[in-house]
Amino acid sequence: MFRKREYEKAIQDAVSSLSKLDLKFMRTIALVNSTISMGINPSPTSILNSLCEKFLPENVSAIIFLSCTENYGRATASAQYFLQLAGYLGIPVIAWNADNPGLEQAAQTGTKDPAGALCASPGGGNA
Repeated sequence: MFRKREYEKAIQDAVSSLSKLDLKFMRTIALVNSTISMGINPSPTSILNSLCEKFLPENVSAIIFLSCTENYGRATASAQYFLQLAGYLGIPVIAWNADNPGLEQAAQTGTKDPAGALCASPGGGNA
């Protein structure tokens, strides 16, 4: 995966920094950095399996979904499918979709908004 180590280090640094702060909510919750990498075009079965076999058993309260590809097509459909399934399961998602500013626009306008998803992308508000 393109720049995987850089992304994982940035996430680990953010979790570590938050853990060091004396914030009230940090006294009652635990932030855990658990990275699950998927291919650029995961199949619907692969997406469903990752949610059911990796996320649900861990009782996650939110997912940070990062997409570092700028390829359009099936990758975009895969991202939308992942967000939709997570919404059905009631898991909030914070998503960075480099491949699809349309997801951010849909979230802003309230159309085709995956439930519980906060979507951002580069140049998302410029189309």
